[in-house]
Amino acid sequence: MLAMNSTVPSTLPLSSRVALALLMGLLAFAIMLGNAIVILAFVVDKNLRHRSNYFFLNLAICDFFVGVISIPLYIPQKLFHWNFENRTCAFWLIVDYLLCTASVYNIVLISYDRYQSVSNAVSYRVQHTGIWKIVALMVAVWVLAFLVNGPLIIISDSWKTKERHCSPGFFSKWLI
Repeated sequence: MLAMNSTVPSTLPLSSRVALALLMGLLAFAIMLGNAIVILAFVVDKNLRHRSNYFFLNLAICDFFVGVISIPLYIPQKLFHWNFENRTCAFWLIVDYLLCTASVYNIVLISYDRYQSVSNAVSYRVQHTGIWKIVALMVAVWVLAFLVNGPLIIISDSWKTKERHCSPGFFSKWLI
């Protein structure tokens, strides 16, 4: 099934791939714009600076970079078989996996925070007023997201092949 999914864009006519690239580019722009508005609203409006909103800010920053880095590099690589150099490939893989994993972890953190605010409403307001604890949780999301896939991508050598097929090495070694 993986081989079938990777060959689908090459069987499409060029006009269909260009149309898909334009739609995906429009999607990336909408992601960037929407998350930029969230980030800007947080910076401008001081009333939004509550504990749970910091976690939404962290998610917006993460998703903003998905729209800026991950999707624009994904489009030519998958639809037009653009071959990355080794450094570009490693950068894209690390950033892509980091951003996607951090996005999921941010959603988990937001869910846990919302659960705490509902189940322990009175103690929640009293206990969680320190900004350093919030920042530590936000940084922990990014560090943990990097530790999940980053070292595996860095030490794997399959993206350093002469064919320049940009995929993480752990897919070919452990999953297939």
